[in-house]
Amino acid sequence: MKRSVQRALWSALLALITGLALWWVLPPGPQLWNNVLALPLTVWLWATAGLAVSYSLRALRMRDEWASRVNMRWLDGLHLTVVHSAAINLLPMRAGEAGYPWLLHKGWQVSLIDASSSLFWLRVQDALVLCLLALMWFGPGVGPLVLGARVALAAVLLAVLALGGKSLAAVLLARWPAEHAGRWHKLLHIGRSLLLSAARAPARGWLWSLGHWSAKIGGLAVIVASLSAQPWLIAFGGALAAEGASALPVSPPAGFGNYEAGVWLGLHSLGGDASAATVLGAALTAHIFALLIGVLAAAASPWIAPTPASTTPRPSAP
Repeated sequence: MKRSVQRALWSALLALITGLALWWVLPPGPQLWNNVLALPLTVWLWATAGLAVSYSLRALRMRDEWASRVNMRWLDGLHLTVVHSAAINLLPMRAGEAGYPWLLHKGWQVSLIDASSSLFWLRVQDALVLCLLALMWFGPGVGPLVLGARVALAAVLLAVLALGGKSLAAVLLARWPAEHAGRWHKLLHIGRSLLLSAARAPARGWLWSLGHWSAKIGGLAVIVASLSAQPWLIAFGGALAAEGASALPVSPPAGFGNYEAGVWLGLHSLGGDASAATVLGAALTAHIFALLIGVLAAAASPWIAPTPASTTPRPSAP
């Protein structure tokens, strides 16, 4: 059986199991809909603002990484960001990740190896930033002093990653020969491309990534907090755990099920006392809202940045 058919069958099975599980535990449809309609307009505005800021900061990171090579504008980075995000959400098993290297190759003639290495570095950076946020929110101890200590520790770790990681990549790259022979040629070339992505990316990219995730999670936490009647700080922890669960390689289409379970787990690990049905209903609402905004942004992006600023890649730094 072809791998594509197997993937489709697994996706369909996961979607069926997820749908049945959500149907079993969610509040009745009319009740959930009435709760959504009762939310004030300010909740939706805050959530929309959070997603807009998150896309904008991710676009800044894209521009910083690629501007010196293909003259990428901020609007180009925004187009790349929203289309890539929509592809991940709409395609099962995170198959939409392939949209990032494909868009770079199609729009700016970046080699697929370089684009894939950039994607890998992007996801490594995202994972480390989410771990830093988790350290602040889910670390042991309570109280303002303990929270302040965790924030300070996370800030130090972020600085070490931003400055030390870039320097380490540059040192390794300087000792990595540009050409390789033998059977491991392609694998070694991929490794060198990954080091190039890490070395040439500006250190402030870590701040853009931190801001991206903080704004997205914070905006969606407003919806979760309003529908579950939980404090925003606790709802933020739930939305943070949901983003981690959504990154799992095996997931139903659009991450349904993984996201909702992540919200429930994160919220209750911080002492949330809302029922499972209430939390999952709030998580599902925030999830659908994020998907809707993402798809609308991707649909509008061709009018925002219809053509790349340049389609001729510049030589990579040695």
